[in-house]
Amino acid sequence: MKEQRELLDAKKIIEAIPPQSRSYLSRLDIFCSIDSTNTYLLLQGKQQPNQRESGWVCLAEQQTQGRGRQGKEWFSPYATNIYCSLTWAFPTAFPGLSALSLVCGVLLIQMLKGLGIEGALGLKWPNDVLFSGRKLAGILLETRVSAQQNWVVIGLGLNHALPQDQNPAWIGVEEILGKALSRNRAIGLLLDELFQGLVLFEAKGLKPFLPAIREHDLLLQKEVVIQTPQRWVTGLAQGLSEDGDLLLLDEEGKHHRFCYGEASVRLKPS
Repeated sequence: MKEQRELLDAKKIIEAIPPQSRSYLSRLDIFCSIDSTNTYLLLQGKQQPNQRESGWVCLAEQQTQGRGRQGKEWFSPYATNIYCSLTWAFPTAFPGLSALSLVCGVLLIQMLKGLGIEGALGLKWPNDVLFSGRKLAGILLETRVSAQQNWVVIGLGLNHALPQDQNPAWIGVEEILGKALSRNRAIGLLLDELFQGLVLFEAKGLKPFLPAIREHDLLLQKEVVIQTPQRWVTGLAQGLSEDGDLLLLDEEGKHHRFCYGEASVRLKPS
């Protein structure tokens, strides 16, 4: 018999958000199937510019056009994983938004630790959360700028209960825990971490998060290749700057810093 999966339930999600964070939830939309939760919120923000408020959350059982950075497709099977997008409005002149994906990654890691997942969690700059080298979550930020605000849509895809024939490079929360876990509870706890963390980030910037970001940096002292639209650079990752930029020492001894790009670990010949 096919296992019955828990469906998303707004009441259960809200009940799982601690009371101190519930006030930050301005709206919660849940869909059975949608092209992309990020796309939905971006479109709503365009059509309803007066509703560009913090705390608007969109969830879906399935995405038909889920995507990650660089337009990459995000695997989105029905009623198994967490596909969540959240809006947050920052002042137009707010600095440090390029590091927001790292902040969200650390907040996600804090939520996972609260579930009892320890040890092998890490951040792969700029937007992935891994467990024992396998992809657990990805983050996609998309921004709309006006004269008054930077309106950011934060998309999070978290592998929760992957099918048995999954890509071995991926891993889900239930596989790590070795037991079933309510998605509704997990989402409530995740939103709590995000709301509290985003309020702190808006008030204090990146500084309060830097120790945890650096602690979980998976690229530190690794040979990596950084790809941007303009160039490819190979070198030794030197950690993260005070602004969250990736620091790199290339093969010619030159120093570089990147606020965006794609990173891959350079495999050494066996």
